[in-house]
Amino acid sequence: MQCKTLILRFRDLVTSIGDTIRLHQEIIAKHPTEAVWWGWWAKPGEQCPRDLLRLKDNISKENFLTVYLFDSGQCKLFEAKMTDISAMAGKHACPSPHNTRTPKYYAGQKYDVWFEFSEIEEVGEQVLSRFSYSDKIKDFFVEGAQFKIFENKQISSFRELQAQDRTIWFVDEFSKTMHSTHEIILSNANVSVPSIFPKRPVDISNGKIVWFSDLHFDENEKYHQFNKHNYTKLDNLINEKIVSNDKVLDIEALIVSGDLTWKATKKEFESAEVFLENLCSVKKLNIDGIGICPGNHDVSFSDSYDPAVKDALEKYHEMQQGSGSLTNAEWDLLVATPVHSKSKANYEEFFKKITGVNPNEYLSMGKRYLIKNQKVVDVCFLNSNSLQQHKLAFQGQGFVGSEQLVDAEDQMGWKTNRKIKGGYRVVVLHHNLFPVNFTNVPYISAPSGLVYDTQSIFKWCFDNGVDLILHGHTHERFASKITRKFDDQHKSLWVVGLGSTGVIQEHLVGKNEFAELDFNNDRIEVVFYNITDNDIIEDEKLILD
Repeated sequence: MQCKTLILRFRDLVTSIGDTIRLHQEIIAKHPTEAVWWGWWAKPGEQCPRDLLRLKDNISKENFLTVYLFDSGQCKLFEAKMTDISAMAGKHACPSPHNTRTPKYYAGQKYDVWFEFSEIEEVGEQVLSRFSYSDKIKDFFVEGAQFKIFENKQISSFRELQAQDRTIWFVDEFSKTMHSTHEIILSNANVSVPSIFPKRPVDISNGKIVWFSDLHFDENEKYHQFNKHNYTKLDNLINEKIVSNDKVLDIEALIVSGDLTWKATKKEFESAEVFLENLCSVKKLNIDGIGICPGNHDVSFSDSYDPAVKDALEKYHEMQQGSGSLTNAEWDLLVATPVHSKSKANYEEFFKKITGVNPNEYLSMGKRYLIKNQKVVDVCFLNSNSLQQHKLAFQGQGFVGSEQLVDAEDQMGWKTNRKIKGGYRVVVLHHNLFPVNFTNVPYISAPSGLVYDTQSIFKWCFDNGVDLILHGHTHERFASKITRKFDDQHKSLWVVGLGSTGVIQEHLVGKNEFAELDFNNDRIEVVFYNITDNDIIEDEKLILD
């Protein structure tokens, strides 16, 4: 190999924290003369370079190569003795050479390359300073050299490695006379500036955006399906399952239409954060490619009413029994109030961790995606949870509000800029704008999916040239094309609802699912995938004509 050695990146995705190394070390202890096998799965855009395969003829148990394993989750470094390599010709993944000398959690998987290690021991961060990024390996990335700014520079720190979206580093011995020593920290591989409504588009080479909704991470492990016994974790399923045409589902952009949690607790949002980070660790996805809006489960209920509101509410209930009346001031007290600051604090903290910036007052955001350098897809995420929820009051009911709509169209630049020919405008919110459920029992004061300003939202969408509205909330798939007449012109748009991606069966109509939005052609295609029996299966394709 032309360079000195290599550093392999990994993270505890399938195992508990720390178990990836521990399980490999246990096999080494059981088979000290034979060693353990370690699989390498290339990210999209990476391939096994020729130099790496040539190592097979140059290493052995007696003539091992010292390599390094970087745990990007815990920021730990391990030194390993590489004694063999196994790979198939071309780009075909291959099984482990020895199942019994491979940890059981992935012994049956196929990977591009398998490495044999005879020792794995933790070392300190200071070891990195002995190495610099090599410029000699030219065929690791499919589309040529990337991260070129790092070449011939000393490795500075764990965080410098952590910020690079790659799985292998090829390194040389550091030389003070030949290599620079400055530190480079990327926010991601595209070096974008975080913002709520970013102006710089996110490039999507495959032309597709993946759509999740109603994940419902639950700290009590009652309502999130993939916490249940015998269920594979959702991120592991999405990262590893082959879903169509013998290809692993790639993700370059992701939208989530609310209800990431069940009770809006800090711990539940932490689970959602880990889920998204794990997808970014394996897929081509970066944090700046993710767009979200809150659901009604992502803002917590108010524990009590203001005393004056409570008095007015009690009088209102008495009126329903045929006695008493309300003054105009008391009627005003019963108008829904905005969400309290404490009710949305955990979502705001989660939003900042995911986007890198504080949310705005509306909890809205925008994304601009560039499809294969040809067409622009604008996605505006609206918060339909502007009403403070109380038990049996506005529970599950939605409202966006005119002020949020005016701000959103200004931030997206939709009023002042005509829609680019061939481009699309998409709106994502949590609540359904049409009745989706077949029927509901009309209990007095029972929660419903009503959105109080539905027609206002539709008119705003037509005025701004929106092609598609996406929503969740009902845990049930839905699609409808609507047409309205404005200024003597008939305008149409699609409304598509997604069933839950993660809730327990008792709260589902059908199966858990997610969708993939394909913007490559003249018409948007929506492909739905069922998540069932620890598998992901393509179910239905909807063409929005």
